[in-house]
Amino acid sequence: MSWFKVDDGFHDHPKVHALAEHADQRFPLCVAIWTLSGCYAARHGTDGRVTLATLRRLAPGSSRADLERAASDLVTVGLWERDGESYLFHDWADYQPTREQKAAKRDQERDKKARQRGSSRTSPGDARGTRAGHVEVSPRDTNPRPALPSPPDPSPPVPTRPVPAAPSQAREPARAPEGSATGRSHYGNRSADPGPRGSPTEKPKRNPRVGQADPDTNFAGGEVQV
Repeated sequence: MSWFKVDDGFHDHPKVHALAEHADQRFPLCVAIWTLSGCYAARHGTDGRVTLATLRRLAPGSSRADLERAASDLVTVGLWERDGESYLFHDWADYQPTREQKAAKRDQERDKKARQRGSSRTSPGDARGTRAGHVEVSPRDTNPRPALPSPPDPSPPVPTRPVPAAPSQAREPARAPEGSATGRSHYGNRSADPGPRGSPTEKPKRNPRVGQADPDTNFAGGEVQV
């Protein structure tokens, strides 16, 4: 696609001001055929050349006489130049690309696309596998090789909570210090006498006949005899 380039200061150009004074009521027609002729020349690569027959196709509602006078007004102010039966844009090559320039640009773009298509067919590309099992391929290496996994981190992970200590072997029962009582009587707070006749924590035997404690237990009336 080609473009007809128009400066955004066109409306304030001295030649346009002169055209408005000279053409008077034909000024809108002059601006119209100037713009339409520029688009036509850019589209068909005429390097700014238009004929009267072209003007009649571009402005079918205007008469031949009006078109000739409007074209003459454009020549008078210097926007166009007369060349036999044709009209030329003034300094077209200074502001618009010529036909040769467009052809050269098309050739460059065509060659560039051809090189890109050729490189895509002969080269596997720059794609490299990043996951395990993927094949890593280099444009200069025709022998694919599997990607190596990344080495593990040598530093151990830092726990977010304290690590409990490993359970040790069965603990020995705690020994009570010497002189302390190892048991309590069910009937008092005094320490029982650890004699040969029984454990101080054994329940005293009572005589079923008289309701008194067995003399072998050294208990009488629920209290320890000392």
